[in-house]
Amino acid sequence: MIVAEAGWRWCGARVAGATLSYVVAAAIGCTSPLPDPESQAAHVYVRECGTCHPAYPPHLLKSAMWRVQVERMEDIRRRRGMPPMAAVDEQTILDYLTRHAG
Repeated sequence: MIVAEAGWRWCGARVAGATLSYVVAAAIGCTSPLPDPESQAAHVYVRECGTCHPAYPPHLLKSAMWRVQVERMEDIRRRRGMPPMAAVDEQTILDYLTRHAG
């Protein structure tokens, strides 16, 4: 019983931590403008990524993490039955994010 309670507390702490992280990232993302906002790359990023969630400012992650995120989001699109992003759009987005990464 004690082990089970500790497990639930640990799980609850992880969920609370993840939720707090998301709220902070969302707040930062909503108040921080995108770099080079009139560029074609920024428009592609907002069009492709900003439809399902905020188009987060690139400085929030390092280049390597943006690569992981773009790959992860392609997997999520696939699982949701969404069409894959055009290869040129994916590369444009990745170039934009890594160029402006933190």
